[in-house]
Amino acid sequence: MQLQKIDDVQEYTGPLYMPQTSSGSFACVPGIDAMQKFRVVPPAESVQLANTQALVQVGGSHVPQCFVAARFSPDGRHFAAVTVFGLLYVVPDFARVARGAASFEDIAKRVYMGEWLRDLVWEGQPRRLAVQTASEEMYLVNLDSLYHSLHPTSSAAATAQDPFADMAVYHLTDFSNPDLGWARARGVAFSGA
Repeated sequence: MQLQKIDDVQEYTGPLYMPQTSSGSFACVPGIDAMQKFRVVPPAESVQLANTQALVQVGGSHVPQCFVAARFSPDGRHFAAVTVFGLLYVVPDFARVARGAASFEDIAKRVYMGEWLRDLVWEGQPRRLAVQTASEEMYLVNLDSLYHSLHPTSSAAATAQDPFADMAVYHLTDFSNPDLGWARARGVAFSGA
């Protein structure tokens, strides 16, 4: 699976509200301006064909295929992990694999996020993840978009077999550093300073 940007027709939501406080100023941004929604869709057939014939350099060094971060959901039922290659794995009710009721390949959702991933965090309940990329971008992954209803959809509710069938991804805009947008537009990774 991969991300597909949704180009909503958005209305003007008014000027940016920036109240002054004793510790500085805060930018209050409407949610419609703070998040860009993505659909989780299967990759194009051309991409799938290209991936089956990948070229591998013999004898060259390469980044090992491994998870860079892995977390259990707060209720302990689900598992999520990210790789340096930009893959987010979400495994609903992973104990089914240990019981032999399902295989990992059958129940794991694999989403290509488009860039190297660094970390992920479950929210206090098992339906939402925050994913951080190597360039400090943040994504909010609603595993059940109908539950959070940021953007209600008309698709069918998730089944017991695939509780995350209604997954939605949101790219969060970073307003904390005014120079950050300049650096990202030029492909410069943010150092955190």
